[in-house]
Amino acid sequence: MNNIQSKPKNIFLILAVACFLGIILIFLFDGYMGLYDTLTMTSGEQTQKIAPEQWVNFEKNNYPPQLYVNNTGIVSFSYKIDNRRFFSYQVDVSISLWQNQQEIKDVLSQSINVKAFGQETLAWEIDPQAILPPNPVDGTYTLEINRGDIQRDIVFYVPITTNSKTILPTPTIKINPPTP
Repeated sequence: MNNIQSKPKNIFLILAVACFLGIILIFLFDGYMGLYDTLTMTSGEQTQKIAPEQWVNFEKNNYPPQLYVNNTGIVSFSYKIDNRRFFSYQVDVSISLWQNQQEIKDVLSQSINVKAFGQETLAWEIDPQAILPPNPVDGTYTLEINRGDIQRDIVFYVPITTNSKTILPTPTIKINPPTP
């Protein structure tokens, strides 16, 4: 009769530890595991970065991230893919430059294979003065990164030099008057 009534004395401690481990695993798999991409642009002495969280904001708001070139020299870009999964990731990446919905230049096209819990970085340079037309009016460009079925659009602004003045294009917002 003694054996039937005996219960483990630590059952609540075991349940508490199991729940605690479950919560930790949820945070680990939800917050750490996955595939993350980061774009970094260096213009002169200024570095601008688009982190993985900013891509999520773009998907919510449908407004692409923006970068500003601060001089007329060569602009360096790097695109890092961080694979935090248990298996490798193989994909074709193509990068192109657009202005006014017309492709100006194919920048890079490469197939990459990122090992499990590894990183791969693609790097390239763009000379803003080489892509500007002879008498530029607008220095606004879109850098389009296609990675498999994922497309990343980044708007970047290039300074226009006219008559020894540098003009940095700024986005314009057209406000329609309210209709009565």
